[in-house]
Amino acid sequence: MLRLTLPVLLHAFSARACTGVKVANLFGSYGTKAVAMALLGANVTVFDLSSGNARYAQELAAAAGVPLRYVVTDVLKLQEQELTGRLTAQCAAWHGE
Repeated sequence: MLRLTLPVLLHAFSARACTGVKVANLFGSYGTKAVAMALLGANVTVFDLSSGNARYAQELAAAAGVPLRYVVTDVLKLQEQELTGRLTAQCAAWHGE
C-alpha cells in the first residue's frame, strides 16, 4: 500500500501525476477537490447546482492558476453526453441524505 507522505505528494505534484486525465467532479461544491486535481494536471469539469459555489470555485481556480470548467446544473438531470466518451474518471462528493 502506498503511504501518502509529504515526499510522495510533492513528487506527484511536481510530476503532474494526473496529466491527461479527464474528470467529471459530480456535486463539486466549492471546487476544492477539482482544483487539487487540476493542480496535478487533470482536466476537470465540475457539476453542481449552486451558482454561488461556481463563483467561489472559479476564484479558487484563478488563484491557483489552473483552468476549471464549472457547469451549474442539477447533476441528476445531466445529459448523457456530459458523462461519457471523453472522461477518464468520475468522482462524486455527496453530502446529502
